[in-house]
Amino acid sequence: MIPDLDEFSGKRFNRYVLQDKLGEGSFGTVYSAKNLDNGKLFAAKLEEKEDRVPSLMKELQIYRRLHKRGRIPGIPRIYHYEEQDNVCVMIMDKAGDHIDRDEAGRPRTLPIESVLKIAYHGLTTLEKVHEKGIIHTDLKPNNILQNPSGNSPCMCIVDFGLAKSFYEAGTKKHIEMKTNPKIEGPIVYATVNTHDCLTPSRRDDLETFGYVLVQLFKGKLPWEKVVNEELRECMQKFKTTSYSEWYNSYLGAVLRAYPKVGELKRNISAEDLCEGMPEIFTKYMKYVRSMVFSEKPCYDYFCDQFLATAEHLGCNILADRRDEEEYDDTLQKELGKLGVSRLSD
Repeated sequence: MIPDLDEFSGKRFNRYVLQDKLGEGSFGTVYSAKNLDNGKLFAAKLEEKEDRVPSLMKELQIYRRLHKRGRIPGIPRIYHYEEQDNVCVMIMDKAGDHIDRDEAGRPRTLPIESVLKIAYHGLTTLEKVHEKGIIHTDLKPNNILQNPSGNSPCMCIVDFGLAKSFYEAGTKKHIEMKTNPKIEGPIVYATVNTHDCLTPSRRDDLETFGYVLVQLFKGKLPWEKVVNEELRECMQKFKTTSYSEWYNSYLGAVLRAYPKVGELKRNISAEDLCEGMPEIFTKYMKYVRSMVFSEKPCYDYFCDQFLATAEHLGCNILADRRDEEEYDDTLQKELGKLGVSRLSD
């Protein structure tokens, strides 16, 4: 992981200086960053540089591919990438708080009007991502942030560190389904197909997104208790054992919970999962669970249905579009200086 905050707060990368620490995850640490030329605030994602190709560089390739020939609203833009000493840093648009947190950072549930708004805008954004041949594979509330600008869409999807192409290299041919026993991402949001060790595709992004929507409305998913029970003991060890001992304990807990959670997901019906929510959510979960591996989702149909349901409830989920600033095109020049301008498209 990245060293303590004190070592990087105030550190300068190009024309950006790091400020407060915003968050930390398995692949790096995020800071607020100030542009010294105009005073505007951005987000800076940092990662330790190791012998392997940095995962942050791979994520940069994904963002570059997503924004090629026009940016995708709801996906952060990248303004600068740099490798300095033993650290990689990527400067990007700064979004707001996690969608499942209030202004004080406390967990919260959302009214159905807000969930419908997130469903509509999130699915619209996912369609644009998928059009680029990319699947996110790690959708969760921590990776869906509020859009503080008031622009449409109302939320931003971030953290493409585990994103993948679902096309074969250099083609528009869909990859073949294979057995994939590797566990990536939190098991709470893993799809039934992931529990069955199958290669992820577009259907998995939509199923995971459905679980997020249910959790936002209800506060929890039916299988979270199993996960929490397995993780409770290892979390108690966090401050009393070495990191390696704790991590091994954590992996053991995940492996114990994985088949139990998978069985619960297989057995619960869409009706029970979405109980208390408008019927469109049940219909959505039934559909995404029935999709075949390479099937293109019916984005427009469900966006229209989320919109119609919101209108029936008397709420407007379409935000007004504001003029956006011109995208900063200095990234490619800076990448050229690093010798990494030939990133894959």
